[in-house]
Parts: sequence; C-alpha cells; structure tokens
Amino acid sequence: MKIFLTVILLSAICTANVPRESKADTIKNPNAAKKTDLRDIIGITHVSGRYYLTDKDYLNEGADQILALGSRVIKVWFDNPPRSYPFNSKWPKMNSFVEMAQSPYFQELFKKPFKTYIMMCFSTGHGGGYW
Repeated sequence: MKIFLTVILLSAICTANVPRESKADTIKNPNAAKKTDLRDIIGITHVSGRYYLTDKDYLNEGADQILALGSRVIKVWFDNPPRSYPFNSKWPKMNSFVEMAQSPYFQELFKKPFKTYIMMCFSTGHGGGYW
C-alpha cells in the first residue's frame, strides 16, 4: 500500500510540475518544436489489484483513476482478464486477442482519452510468464 501511494504521489507531482507553453513562446518562435507533456510520457500500470473503490468494473475504475491523476499513458495486461481485472466484472470466455479487445470492458477502456496504450500480451492458453 505504501508503494502504491508513493507511485501515485510521484505521478501527481510530476504531472503538476509540467511547464506549460505560453502563447508568447509560440509567437516568439513559431518554428519551435512542440513540447510533449509529461502526462503523455509517464504512465501507470493497472493490473491485478487487491481491492476496488467503486461499483464500476475494475478495469475501467482503475483507468479512470489514472486519468484523474493526469496521466494519459496506461499499461494493461491483455491476458486472462478475469484474473487481472476480477472485481465487478463478468468476463465471458475469450479465446483470442480480438475477442478480448471486443469485450465491453476493453471497448469502454479504448474510448477513454489516453494517448498511449501499452498492452502486455501473452499467447492465449498458456498464461503469462510461460517464457
């Protein structure tokens, strides 16, 4: 729990201290390269938690918490969703990555305003960590 809170605190501090580009900077040098916000670089992994905060399905509850922290980069496990995201969810049996991506929970996740999705994928039927 202490590590989790430390990660959240560090993410919030990094996100809050991102320098913002002002209109004056753009006017002075219109050819300057556009800066990338830290919230589009620093992400958060969401998988296999041991508790939940709301009645919402666990995958999207965690995604909403990440967005609330300010990050727009999320890493999720695309393997055995009933084990990785068990709370408040009724996962159907899925035999392929396409079926997982088409599930209502992942479809809702993909509609969120993340800039980057990092997905840990393992061969279906073997489970993660087989290599």
